[in-house]
Amino acid sequence: MRSKTSRPASSAAGQDPGLRNRVQAYRSARNWSQEELALRTGLSRAGISAIEIGRLVPSTSAALGLARAFGCTVEDLFELEASLDCSPDWAWEPPQDSCRYWLAEVRGRRWLYPVEMSQVGLAVHDGVWQAGELRTREAHDPSQTLVKVVRSVDYRRQLAELPGYAVTGAGEIQHVD
Repeated sequence: MRSKTSRPASSAAGQDPGLRNRVQAYRSARNWSQEELALRTGLSRAGISAIEIGRLVPSTSAALGLARAFGCTVEDLFELEASLDCSPDWAWEPPQDSCRYWLAEVRGRRWLYPVEMSQVGLAVHDGVWQAGELRTREAHDPSQTLVKVVRSVDYRRQLAELPGYAVTGAGEIQHVD
């Protein structure tokens, strides 16, 4: 039951399979309960639950309230699946036929970075590439992956191939727009 002061969670009820929703991931990352998020947004707890599971598509007002509570944009919380259809490219060739990878979004483009062994073992990964097929973890958000090029072998060439970077004649890496 919604309080008199709370906003409607949705202007149109029903699932939208084309809408990717990250509300639950953002809420969980902050260790907030649905009730706490409801208090911060003016939405009902039931409305928060329905939005998280995709039973309701939030109204503009509700989406803006959620974004304000999390300190992010509406686009950070919701994305049309059609914009995710472009296949990611490998930042550099994976070292073998199957490997773990990180999936990152850099300037609107999606990149796969092979996960390499370190002195402490294998790092947490976003998915597995095997037999030409990508299997990414369900709750992964590529826009939240920090990209830092750390390959020492031929890293300048690899970095120069990424959008927004160039290598000068002196071998220095420059960010270009």
